[in-house]
Amino acid sequence: MNPFEYNFPTNLSCLMSVYSDIFDVVLHAKMKNRQNVQILGPEGSGKSTMLSEFFNIDYRRDKVKDKLLISPVTPFPTTLHSDEVLMFFLNLIVNTLLELSDHGKNENLAALHAECAGLAENKNQTVEAKLLAVVQSIANEHYRMYLVIDNFEAFTFSTEVTPQHHETLLTTFENILNQIIITNYDLNRDSLPHGVRASLYLQQFAGGIVTFSGWPLGKATELINATLEGNSDGVHFSPELIAEIIRLSGGIYVIMKQLCIYAYDYICDNGDDTGIDFSEVYEDDLISTTMRHWCRMLTPEQIHGIRSENRDVLSLLNDRGLLMYKRKEKKYVFFEFFKKYCMEIGKLEAAAAENPLKSQSVAISADYKKSVCEQLDELCDAVGNKLEKKIDVLENEFNSLISLGVSPSAAVAKILDTRLTKLRNHRRRINEISNSILQISSATDANQVESCKSRIETELSGISHEIDTIDEV
Repeated sequence: MNPFEYNFPTNLSCLMSVYSDIFDVVLHAKMKNRQNVQILGPEGSGKSTMLSEFFNIDYRRDKVKDKLLISPVTPFPTTLHSDEVLMFFLNLIVNTLLELSDHGKNENLAALHAECAGLAENKNQTVEAKLLAVVQSIANEHYRMYLVIDNFEAFTFSTEVTPQHHETLLTTFENILNQIIITNYDLNRDSLPHGVRASLYLQQFAGGIVTFSGWPLGKATELINATLEGNSDGVHFSPELIAEIIRLSGGIYVIMKQLCIYAYDYICDNGDDTGIDFSEVYEDDLISTTMRHWCRMLTPEQIHGIRSENRDVLSLLNDRGLLMYKRKEKKYVFFEFFKKYCMEIGKLEAAAAENPLKSQSVAISADYKKSVCEQLDELCDAVGNKLEKKIDVLENEFNSLISLGVSPSAAVAKILDTRLTKLRNHRRRINEISNSILQISSATDANQVESCKSRIETELSGISHEIDTIDEV
């Protein structure tokens, strides 16, 4: 069995060492200075995995003694309606207090949780008033709090998030509650989707950017060899092969993993890596989709700037973790797969056409709009099918217990009901998205089509990710 398919990297503690500078120095310093932090990096670089490991429950409970409360890494949902946006933040705060109190074992935090839970349930106040009251209660006990929110582009993309939400979060959290957001998008540059306005709330993160990039060669070698250790096929990766994998992938996890899987299978079939050709991996749907998403973070002009290696564009890509800067050689180094993707004229033009940032009105054909609708319908159906399979699994588990004469405990029944309710809410939202795809047919220019397409793809991707994170009972 190929170990890179199920066991790469071998352990997260080893992987954490790759980012020790980020976690042990940069992130701690920013938190100590009460800064809001934006964890920025290309899709597939491992941001979510690393932050979840770093902010584990033991670490977060240990920080309570320093009067610092930290939430678990929590993705911003893609299915929230406008009146549910602030409730997401309110519930995250209250649930964090419960978790950090060790469900009542820490008496001080348990009392604070009880107080805040009561405030959150006050039916005579608006959500804004509840949120302010809860935050003030935390401040009265001299605690500081960090909310760690993943998938933050779902917040910035969402048409349900209003300028009033931005204003409320800015004024409510000021000086009391900070955030660490995880996102593929640089909020203080021009990579935000078309139609998303800047706000004072988003500007809070401008000075606290921490960039994730690819794994450096030394650490990648260590992690790859650890994964290969003791494999039943006796496969070994030469230093030259590992260097080639890093050159092609830039050390970006999602691409490097596919290259390692391919290399392992190739060596098993051929005895060694002589003549290995990774072009087949380049054509993989996962790889091309990932790089297409990277291109959406750039304007068409910036994508063309990659071809001419414009220094300002290279600096921008470095800031976003999309290439590496070798200080000793004083030069930028491309990920070869990504450079190839951008250099290919057809894909370059496609990426520019898909970019939601285009500012000029461009006429668009009915055939293209039909093609976009068909693509989105297929994606919607795929996510919907995944959802229905997950619902079936949970319902069948419950029915199996009943048929065996086993009465599920109240706790298990509640967990199951909560998960099914969440999935059914996703089902409702997928149906709404499916209906909204029809709006593309009436669009009059490319900007409208690409903005709608990008929003729907992002939302469906978020729903798909949330479905994956819901465990069976």
